[in-house]
Amino acid sequence: MKKLLLSITLMLGMSFASKAADVCPWDTFKEVVHTYKTASGQFLNLTETEKMEFLKAADAMKVRLAKHENEFSKAKLKKINVAVNIFKFIWESKPVPVMVDEEVPVPPTLS
Repeated sequence: MKKLLLSITLMLGMSFASKAADVCPWDTFKEVVHTYKTASGQFLNLTETEKMEFLKAADAMKVRLAKHENEFSKAKLKKINVAVNIFKFIWESKPVPVMVDEEVPVPPTLS
């Protein structure tokens, strides 16, 4: 009965809040996914702290889901892994702007 209740709770998208933090991992995860879907520019400009919070939240959710041996948990775990891998790839492949100190001379025009 306990497993059934937990599965239903997970299906509804709810999570048990961590006693160590005020924000549950699911809320942090959802916020970043929502930003990715609705504001790609803002997603690319997330701070390193926000990225780390997202990765920690994903890890916490993976640990909780790994404890359960049902199909829903396995599917949810797979979706979390895919999202984390995609987001890491995007964040790591983001081009870094380089400031050029040299001035490029303009050739004189022929008249």
